[in-house]
Amino acid sequence: DSKTTVLVDFYSPRCGPCIELAPTWNKLARMIKDDMLVAKVDCSKHHAFCQGEALAGYPTMRAYPMGHTGKSYHQNYQGWRNLQSIRNWALSFLPRTSEDLDAQSFARRVLQRTDRPYIVLFSAGHWCGPC
Repeated sequence: DSKTTVLVDFYSPRCGPCIELAPTWNKLARMIKDDMLVAKVDCSKHHAFCQGEALAGYPTMRAYPMGHTGKSYHQNYQGWRNLQSIRNWALSFLPRTSEDLDAQSFARRVLQRTDRPYIVLFSAGHWCGPC
């Protein structure tokens, strides 16, 4: 489904780092279950499939971002294997939740719409430190 980001952990149950990662991966799945699909592939059971994925080793964590189809478009995770780091990486694939407005887009997107409320932050721009 190209409308959902999918995170996949390719692992082996005999791999020490994979065993260490498993509780973190499961916590991540619970934390972001409403935003994206978190899955795992046991490469000891699905060896031919994993071999076809040209994995460099285990565990290999990949993101298949929304808006793309096919297995060739993915991003491997290269960071620390702690919950906060992996979560930050995963959330980076979500669409931006705020947008910059000018006078015209403010009138069109905020003042003329009645279907939902908007919260608007007025700031002085990049030169204002606290903003």
